[in-house]
Amino acid sequence: MAAEPRACDIYRTRDVQGFHIRVSHPATKNLAAGQYVEKVLALVNGFRVTTRCWPRWEGFIKLSIAITSVLSKQRIQAPKVAAASIELRNRDGLPVRTGRQQPETVTGDCFGGIVLYVNRDEVEKDCLVDDHFTAICTVTILRDCPPLDLPVPYNLGSLIFTMPDLSDVSFQVGGHTFKGHRLVLAACSPVFKAMLFGEMAESRASSSVTIENTRPNTFGCMLYYMYHNVLPPAATGMGDAAEMTEFQHLFLAADKYGLDKLKETCEEMMFAGIKTSTVLSIMEFAEERTRPKLKAKCLDFLTVPGNFQEVAATQEYLDLMTKLPSLLAEVRDRCKRPRLVV
Repeated sequence: MAAEPRACDIYRTRDVQGFHIRVSHPATKNLAAGQYVEKVLALVNGFRVTTRCWPRWEGFIKLSIAITSVLSKQRIQAPKVAAASIELRNRDGLPVRTGRQQPETVTGDCFGGIVLYVNRDEVEKDCLVDDHFTAICTVTILRDCPPLDLPVPYNLGSLIFTMPDLSDVSFQVGGHTFKGHRLVLAACSPVFKAMLFGEMAESRASSSVTIENTRPNTFGCMLYYMYHNVLPPAATGMGDAAEMTEFQHLFLAADKYGLDKLKETCEEMMFAGIKTSTVLSIMEFAEERTRPKLKAKCLDFLTVPGNFQEVAATQEYLDLMTKLPSLLAEVRDRCKRPRLVV
């Protein structure tokens, strides 16, 4: 690696999970094929991001972010990157037409990441501002290092969760019973606080509360999150459309009970789960629940060569465009396709 100083810089954004990579074109354009510039950014919980830019990669500019740990492997318990993305936009603020993302290869101490390839000619023509191009990046660690050996109060929620015999309230949800602790639930949720200690009818019940319009699995995941501040391991597979539907149900439950952090976590999981088999259901959810960032991510996915053709050939796509015609113009404009009639 050989480049002039300041050839590559990282800038934090207001979003704690986001940052920008700013690359000087004059300082890097003459690097030999295979050479790159690199910057490292420290994250919370013992992780770091290594960003690299290969200015000459077989006619492309290659950008990558790789997530590694600064701790020993003995202290790592299957960390998982919930969302990682790189987006390069042109001077009009639109994603580059030739951008193509793929997951970073996981080797050695690398736990995940993303790689972006963009046509070098397009970058030079449309993306340079003051002789620099800037990529927008996000990284989210879903599960990370186990906590260090902290005193009990720091892990109080998890500790209480293991003591159902000390519970003082139970919930009846679709034929299933869940035990809980009033103080923990009230501290996490303003709705539970009003329900269990306020003027609502449930607060006068002896020890049992019936929950309507919520699925048992969804309610159980929500309770687990309230005690542990993470999703249960079984809920983090980041797989098929059924799992994305589970996160949508969980998002709605979090919204109902005022759990903003859980809503963010569910949205991050949907970010990470966008693929050809899930993008339409996620985009429909984002449109109906007014989640502009999530919808924009789905639209960006459809601009990747090949993705739109595969998705548009399905009956699900035609049904969604008929159900929500307002999406049709957005999809057409983003994908630069001729006007469609549904």
